[in-house]
Amino acid sequence: MLRNCARIIPGSAASRCFATSSKLTNMKSINLKLIMSTFLLRVHPDVMQVDRNSMKEVDQSIKDHNENAMKTLNAYLDIASAGCNGELKADDLSTREFPLEFFIPTTKKVQRSLRKIKTAGDAEVIHIKGNMYTRISHSVKLSDKLVEASHHALMHRRTVNVAAVHWRKDTNAVLRDLFRQADLPVLS
Repeated sequence: MLRNCARIIPGSAASRCFATSSKLTNMKSINLKLIMSTFLLRVHPDVMQVDRNSMKEVDQSIKDHNENAMKTLNAYLDIASAGCNGELKADDLSTREFPLEFFIPTTKKVQRSLRKIKTAGDAEVIHIKGNMYTRISHSVKLSDKLVEASHHALMHRRTVNVAAVHWRKDTNAVLRDLFRQADLPVLS
């Protein structure tokens, strides 16, 4: 009955409702590392961008810390990419927590504003050898709902797209938070 009704009235609610389920099967794959490239350039120890008016060189301890955090971020991006694209494997879900913490050089403009409000920025910045670094931190924890949907998708291939939608929502929230903390524009 609904099928006949949808054919008779092409713009009806019934036809729109059925169209959403077919839309899930046609999702394009996404490349999270390409999406994250501006963030990666901002925190990568070898190419860390320094404000030309601030410090001359980034401290080695910051570079080492960011390098270790990059390994964790890459592991998360690999798993999230597989989840977002519906290509998860059973062993991908073995790690459920990814603590991400980066430090980037604080610009002179931000340093001046923090000096005016001394107590507000203490948790967000650190001082090493007279230089100020801004802390970017996000502890990624795969939710039970996400893991459950992923396990269900591994057992029933027809539910892969449902799990991929959950992965995309969770990953989008994580990436938006990292971009916001790094003071980078988010492009949707």
